[in-house]
Amino acid sequence: MGIQNVKELGINGYETEDARSFRESGFFNNLVYPHQLEKLSFIHCYALLSASVKAFPATLKKLKLERTSLSWSYLDIIAELPNLEVLKLIEDGCCGEEWHPNVRGFTRLKILLIQRCFLEYWKSDR
Repeated sequence: MGIQNVKELGINGYETEDARSFRESGFFNNLVYPHQLEKLSFIHCYALLSASVKAFPATLKKLKLERTSLSWSYLDIIAELPNLEVLKLIEDGCCGEEWHPNVRGFTRLKILLIQRCFLEYWKSDR
């Protein structure tokens, strides 16, 4: 709650003993409190991120996930962020070979970057 006025936040961490205690502190579940947060990036936050996706503030305009290995299914939650304009998924930002996007989500998205996430494209005959 001490960072309520922050507009940009970047978190870079590995799954170490310090990172586990950081996760257990509940920090990631409290990301909803920075009421002015517009830009958020996670790098190397493998197991740290999945619990916090539901707590992302509605004010987010830019989100970058790099080497987080978040399941593609969590993007349905991210898609509901009402002000999200930029989403960057870089080098295993999400993991898995398929993503079935929610067609009603990402209402304000202007830029979607998917880079080195090993997502396969296939066109259905339907």
